[in-house]
Amino acid sequence: MPRGVLHAMPTAFHWLWEGEAVEFTLVLLDEQHREVKKLRAEGCELLVDDAMEQVLGAGGAFHWYVEAPQPEGVVRSPLAAFVISP
Repeated sequence: MPRGVLHAMPTAFHWLWEGEAVEFTLVLLDEQHREVKKLRAEGCELLVDDAMEQVLGAGGAFHWYVEAPQPEGVVRSPLAAFVISP
């Protein structure tokens, strides 16, 4: 989460992970799939901080994924998308 059409800015990002606890990197992309923010998270939740709030505050379409280092290489979640609509 977040996914789909939102009528307010999300307060957190959540994802599922069934492996051992690892440090994740959340990557936020704009509508054109350009990276606009990259943040580290421990556990499966990242609260929206002031810097992320500034990016999301303009509204519009966003995409995001998380990645985590694993012995076989970096594992990346499927891309998720959401739109912040007025």
